[in-house]
Amino acid sequence: MNLSFFAKIIPYFGLCGSVVILSGCLAAGLVYVGKEGEPYSLFNHFISELGEKGVSKAAGIYNTCLSTGGVLFIPLIFFLGVQLNSWWAVLATTTGLLAAISVL
Repeated sequence: MNLSFFAKIIPYFGLCGSVVILSGCLAAGLVYVGKEGEPYSLFNHFISELGEKGVSKAAGIYNTCLSTGGVLFIPLIFFLGVQLNSWWAVLATTTGLLAAISVL
């Protein structure tokens, strides 16, 4: 496999990661019922509450989608850093990889 093959498929990792995370947020948000019986609202709840076991019915779905999305972002971030090849790219790649790994 050559570099042009990776250049063609790597963007799909980012797209798939975004879709997976968004799907997990939507699925967990739609069935969320808070401690006081209230539905999920971006204005009244933190996004992390969707993954709170014991409160969120779909916490497992949310947490799995978040972890999967983080894994899918790692190749994209790494490949972007290699392609940009500058001091700023190293800094941004390091920060991006730490962010993607912290999602796990």
